[in-house]
Amino acid sequence: RKHGTEITASPCAPQGVRGAGARAFAAMAPTRLGQPSAAAPRAAVALLNLVALPPVASAWLCALTHKDSVKVLPKGWRDRLGRLHSLAGCDREPPAPPRPLDETFLQGLEHPGQYWRVDIRKEEGQKLGFNVAPKRDYLEVDRVQLAGAVPHWNAKRPSLAIAQGDCVVSVNGREANGTVMAEELRTAPAVSMRIFRASEEDRQRRERRRREDAVRKVLRT
Repeated sequence: RKHGTEITASPCAPQGVRGAGARAFAAMAPTRLGQPSAAAPRAAVALLNLVALPPVASAWLCALTHKDSVKVLPKGWRDRLGRLHSLAGCDREPPAPPRPLDETFLQGLEHPGQYWRVDIRKEEGQKLGFNVAPKRDYLEVDRVQLAGAVPHWNAKRPSLAIAQGDCVVSVNGREANGTVMAEELRTAPAVSMRIFRASEEDRQRRERRRREDAVRKVLRT
């Protein structure tokens, strides 16, 4: 407060920083030339705790505390602003962009397929009731058994039934790793699966290709 008026903005703060942020910047101002304020470390912590700091202010802070910006300042300022630069995470490398999914279950398809979701909760001692083969980034349904949570789902929702040859492409949000998805199916009491089914034309073509590959393998032996 100055003359009974609370500071809501500070001339040393970047544009858009007001209230608590402005007070933190004001507390970091030097009390006399070349000497940091006694409240500077406390103000720096307060500033970093402001989770709503605008992006422009965050960029301004990193530029202000960069070693090239503070090299002309006295040592006390350089040390404090250097620590603030590190605490603010300015030296952290930007996160790598997300790796695109391979989605190998879509490779070679020539017709649109169908996606749908299956939400299942296993009862006490109940099994899922279907067999899957883990692939690199999905699970292929080998067989649907007569009893279990999946056959029960199929009986209640025939239009959303899981069948042999379908692909499980996500289990409880886990995707792109067949081994991880298989483990989630085995251990989770409730599963939310995303299923993909290729068109009838593509399924027939894929089955013909498998038979041909099996014949070639026998002939080679």
